Amino acid sequence: MKAAIRQYSGNIPVTIVNVNTILECVVRRRSGGGSLTEAVPLRIVQGELHNGCFTEKIPFTGFHDLVMKLDALLDHLAFPQRDTALRSFGKNGIRRYHQMKEDLLPRLEQPWNERVMQEGWGSCATFSVHVYARQNSSWQGTVRWLEAKEERKFRSVLELSYLLESALDLGPENQTSV
Repeated sequence: MKAAIRQYSGNIPVTIVNVNTILECVVRRRSGGGSLTEAVPLRIVQGELHNGCFTEKIPFTGFHDLVMKLDALLDHLAFPQRDTALRSFGKNGIRRYHQMKEDLLPRLEQPWNERVMQEGWGSCATFSVHVYARQNSSWQGTVRWLEAKEERKFRSVLELSYLLESALDLGPENQTSV
């Protein structure tokens, strides 16, 4: 068994995030009501996340999808527990979140399978994410970039996104620091 893959903090295994594809495109939009067009670069990451408590990998497309599915996984584990209740502008937002959790639940209720954790790393990057607290409606924890063997602490989901994005910006020739 690879020691770098199966990492634990207490009794809860760390979640592994594999980034397999980075789609880059340019979205063009009109500014205001005029004819001035602006090009906005867009990067969408695709991959899968898996946690040692569950047998299946969970695919994600985009950072938002990754955060929502990881949050649902943390809710299912009830660790770390959130310190604030979910809020939304209406019942549809929370209903959509609960529907996503129900769609994931059959995958999450299966027993752990060691084979899933040993099936290789992401083709673009692999991160080990440990969320040790969910305070102030955000996450606090550590992220380890497995290929570069570097670890950073994060104090919010936004900071986590910056760390992941900065690692994906580095090419193979300069993967020495995040």
